[in-house]
Amino acid sequence: MNASGLLERLVKEKKALIIVSRGATVFSSDEAGLAGLLKAAKEVDPGLLDGSAVADRVVGKAAALVAISFGAGEVHALVMSRPAAELLRKGSKAFSYANLVEEIKDRSGKATCKFERLVSGVEDPKEALRLLKEAFGRGR
Repeated sequence: MNASGLLERLVKEKKALIIVSRGATVFSSDEAGLAGLLKAAKEVDPGLLDGSAVADRVVGKAAALVAISFGAGEVHALVMSRPAAELLRKGSKAFSYANLVEEIKDRSGKATCKFERLVSGVEDPKEALRLLKEAFGRGR
């Protein structure tokens, strides 16, 4: 399935996240934010995640780092931040977006998302995954 098809499916099925590997859906989630991606990283067979296509409603740098940490081959989003796009470009990952924004905001829309702040200076995907899991373990 191509990028636009994945994003159309995301909207049609009212999902927050869909991960496809070898032509089959290996994970989907209704959970907003990073919860779905972190759950996929924990629960899905790493062999299925390696080279997978991720379609997410919102992809900031934190989400991009998680996807890279589990070996996603491509990442597509309805909304993507410029730092996420730059990271994916540097990592030679295929990516697309419907809307590019400067940063991902928190739910109030007034401040930068706390997970984006947490990984702002992080470049290593495994380190980002560790920090994000720790933050989620503390109750987000």
